[in-house]
Amino acid sequence: YSESYPKAYQTIDVYHNHGVLIFSGLIETVTSQRAGTTNLKIHQLDLIDNHYLADKKVVASYFEDMLAGDIVKALWENYLEDEGVTLGIIEDGGIIRHALFNYLLASKCLDQVAEKTSFVWYIDKYKRLNFHSRLSVGAPFTLTDLVCRDITVMESNPQYRNRQYII
Repeated sequence: YSESYPKAYQTIDVYHNHGVLIFSGLIETVTSQRAGTTNLKIHQLDLIDNHYLADKKVVASYFEDMLAGDIVKALWENYLEDEGVTLGIIEDGGIIRHALFNYLLASKCLDQVAEKTSFVWYIDKYKRLNFHSRLSVGAPFTLTDLVCRDITVMESNPQYRNRQYII
């Protein structure tokens, strides 16, 4: 007799009732409790997306005079490919003169390359690494498709600035 319960850091795929994959990632935490006096258990799962795959890899690399997209491909090949990550949309971006990653998480390295090029990066639900201009990929919906009720607006990040002057 063996019982199979969800476990932390187990992979999980969530499908729409028509068989469409809507989320892929890992279970971060599991909270279980017995359902009343029955033998049934209720499991509450906290999930994390595939970004975690880049959060757990430590990078020690230096790149010089390379296209940003080529740096992303090198990070993928050396650190993310063995996690089952494949390449999605990888655009060139500009030339990066110097990129020193001194024992940084792969996610932080990708953040730095994206910041230098004003691109975005993400690992999608199909475990594809994407790196592209914000304008390259449109939203899969239009605002007219949305039905909004009881909207709450919360302001955050009051310290945000898009320019910094240092004297």
